[in-house]
Amino acid sequence: DPAGEVEGNEVLDYLCKQPATAHFIAMKLCRRFVSDTPPEALVQRVAATFLKTDGDIRSCLRTIFYSKEFLEPRYYQAKVKTPLEYVASALRVTECDLSQPEKVDQVLRLMGEPLYLCEPPTGYPDTAVSWVNSSALLDRLNFGLLLLSNRPNSPGTVDLLKLDPALRSGDDGEKILNCFFKVFLHGQASGHTQQVLDSKL
Repeated sequence: DPAGEVEGNEVLDYLCKQPATAHFIAMKLCRRFVSDTPPEALVQRVAATFLKTDGDIRSCLRTIFYSKEFLEPRYYQAKVKTPLEYVASALRVTECDLSQPEKVDQVLRLMGEPLYLCEPPTGYPDTAVSWVNSSALLDRLNFGLLLLSNRPNSPGTVDLLKLDPALRSGDDGEKILNCFFKVFLHGQASGHTQQVLDSKL
């Protein structure tokens, strides 16, 4: 029914012009790119951009990325990745040769974010409280160990020498650990993290 489609679009246009809609979308964007609890002042500015530009998301993102809040040290790396983001990042940074992609789905099921099976229409949670607990962190650790072990039940194989040709069989633990910091964390591991891991060598 063409008339029904027109009326539906009119309703959407009306909703998009409402301050409540702008604030809701602004909050979602700021929560995604800044912090689980983003500063309200930033949310308000993004909402104002949304209304001013008739809902242009690119402009809203520009407002976020050029804001002083986005660059504040307390928000740097404040977000915790969802299981899907974590697994995808691990596969990418290790340049994993993904020979058994079905194993990835098994891992995500174990972590609580199976592909395409979220029941609420709002999607999986996007805040750390939903993904950070002792069991979930252990699952992440075990996946990392599985991925680098190249065992038969791993999603694929990882060639560590390809990631850093300076590594050689028989290298000491400190050299290997420093390589991991460089390759996987771009040298951004905190002093405390380095100290704790060094003590385990």
